[in-house]
Amino acid sequence: MLRAPILYVAMTILFVTSAARAEASDLWGEDKALHLFAGTGIATVGYLFTAELSDHSWLRFVVGSGLALTAGAAKELLDLSGLGSPE
Repeated sequence: MLRAPILYVAMTILFVTSAARAEASDLWGEDKALHLFAGTGIATVGYLFTAELSDHSWLRFVVGSGLALTAGAAKELLDLSGLGSPE
């Protein structure tokens, strides 16, 4: 499948440029870059896993983005409850 290698290259470029921006600006601090990296990684894994099971691109998008949103919301709830490490 040709889409997976293209996706890996695009993700690598995104991570490298995000890390460079994180060092250059206080707005994009290290924690923001880590959150972006984690969310993108979770979405990518969900998308690629679903790609092995379904040919429907909309389903891949829904599963990938749903997993990333769920992980982000869970982290925020843990931070609010005092169990996480809010930064």
